[in-house]
Amino acid sequence: MVKTIAQSVLADANQMDTTLDSWVLYVGNAFAVQGGNFDATGFLAPAPIINFMNTTRDPREGIFYRPNGAGLYVGSPTDPDTCADAYWQAQYKALDTPISALQHRLFTPNYNENDGFGAGSGTGFYPALTYAEYCFIRAYMGAQAITSDDPGIWYTKGVTASIEFYSKQAVAAGITGFTAVPADSITAYLGEPGVSFTTEPSANQIACQAYLEFYKQPSEGWAWWKMTGYPNTTSVIAWEPLTSSSAVNVLNRRAALSVFTTSDANYANQAAAYTLMETNPLFGTPADAQGRVWWDVLQ
Repeated sequence: MVKTIAQSVLADANQMDTTLDSWVLYVGNAFAVQGGNFDATGFLAPAPIINFMNTTRDPREGIFYRPNGAGLYVGSPTDPDTCADAYWQAQYKALDTPISALQHRLFTPNYNENDGFGAGSGTGFYPALTYAEYCFIRAYMGAQAITSDDPGIWYTKGVTASIEFYSKQAVAAGITGFTAVPADSITAYLGEPGVSFTTEPSANQIACQAYLEFYKQPSEGWAWWKMTGYPNTTSVIAWEPLTSSSAVNVLNRRAALSVFTTSDANYANQAAAYTLMETNPLFGTPADAQGRVWWDVLQ
């Protein structure tokens, strides 16, 4: 069924061709304001991503994250037990913390960097479906033999499109000191170990690069993780094992659902819906956050 639908869609002549075809909501300077829902203040760069970007010289690093006071990119551990360590707790509280922050103006273009120039005057964006994502979808379908697409070609197009897209948005957002990524930096990045395309396992690289593309769409990154199993602790972007009080943390696959009281006017309808969903053994119980939604069946 998936193969039939995919091939039918790709048979249509109207396909995305460039980053200009991306489905994006572009907004003015004051759409997302400092102190509002999209304010990235206080959010820190994760070590697994920073380590990968440092190693591969990813041109998006300065777009996604702010350098620390020494001009370096340093990530925070993502493992709760490590974060609770006294050393890291001290780093979080330090006024001159060495940990990089998220790039404020990529979320709130009017952010005041306290650099003497006042609030930013750039514009913002909210991606829905980018050309880069389209390319990664085609690369993944090709790697899974769902289509005849060459995964290496579409992977390369996807990485290139992602860098070009974010570079353009960074310039528009007015990130301090940022200049557009030159083409030779993209070429060099595509030759880096862990980035240069290999056929085994190609899904690893495709999904990890898609994960980076979803920087501003975390729910899509979560969906791709459920679909592909990447990133993980052994992928090209290597996650840290997650523990809390030494117990292994397992990532949720869906929201835990609450159950209405029997006195609720909609109780019967909800109970019937839950009973139907529970006929799928992968769903589990309503409160089971490890249960799977209807499409989450590949991993």
